[in-house]
Amino acid sequence: MRAVVQRRHGGPESLALETVSVPRLAPHEVSIAVEAAGLNRLDLIQRERPVLKGFRLPHIAGMDMTGIIMEAGSEVDAGRIGERVVVDPNVPAPAGSGRARAVIGGNVPGGFSEVCVVPASNVYVLPEHVSPEVAAAFPTVYSTAWRSVLSVGALRSGQWMLVHGSSSTLTMAVVQIAGVVGAHTVVAGRDAGHLRRMRNLGADAVVDSTVGNVVRAVSKVTGGRGVDLVVDHVGGATFAASVGAVARGGRVVVAGNVSGDGARIESLSELHHKGVQIIGCGSYGPEDFRLALDALSAGLLAPVIADVGELECVVPFQERILRGEPFGKLVVGP
Repeated sequence: MRAVVQRRHGGPESLALETVSVPRLAPHEVSIAVEAAGLNRLDLIQRERPVLKGFRLPHIAGMDMTGIIMEAGSEVDAGRIGERVVVDPNVPAPAGSGRARAVIGGNVPGGFSEVCVVPASNVYVLPEHVSPEVAAAFPTVYSTAWRSVLSVGALRSGQWMLVHGSSSTLTMAVVQIAGVVGAHTVVAGRDAGHLRRMRNLGADAVVDSTVGNVVRAVSKVTGGRGVDLVVDHVGGATFAASVGAVARGGRVVVAGNVSGDGARIESLSELHHKGVQIIGCGSYGPEDFRLALDALSAGLLAPVIADVGELECVVPFQERILRGEPFGKLVVGP
């Protein structure tokens, strides 16, 4: 089969389209003929250095994928062969095993290939009306967004939320999920064009952080009160604004650190007197995935697709992500 293989760390030269052996099937697994796979920023980060425990070279990335089951292990119902499915890439470690969780495309082979072998428990039947490309744009960002906004963030109808990152597919998912529950969203970011498109996705207000103060802008939008929830997946560069923009008794959910791992809290007194909760999002679970998939299937969520290409496009698509160009998911297929 053909696959995009990483054999060393570095730049674009570390990836190559190769012909490799089809993976062997374990009793609890299914073999999937991949129809589409979405790119994620983790693919880029791990191109340069390992992040997830258990990562090893050579590696085939591609965490988000859809396809058709073409073979089933001995412990799997053979009637599943032919099902059109979407894959949850998060595979919890067995309780008490002491092992790191497996992440399909993160520390075990993923969907940048013609065939991918995954646990049968991690595949879900895809409704006919959802295209492979749309489904491949869904798993990681929408499951993480669901956990950040609802499972951990507890956002409710009528409340206000701030999310940073005008070019992020996670921000797009957060905005849409807030809309599902009837909440209001402010998006802060640095790309004016992408901020305008966030308004079209359902954001109630946007703040260009290159020309305005995020905390003052949020205060104005919310009548001086601040937001009930901040979803901060940017990290050090935005954390102070997140704390400053949240209302009394509000919550800051930390869902990532793409701008750096260090963060500064200007005033512990502010946290104390405002009663602010700072919560780590943690990894999403199967229930987050299922609930988000139900919302997608019901037409309540609509992943944005920036471009679709073949496996040969993985490297040039990654370079486009590095340049901050796409608004939406980049998706490849065999």
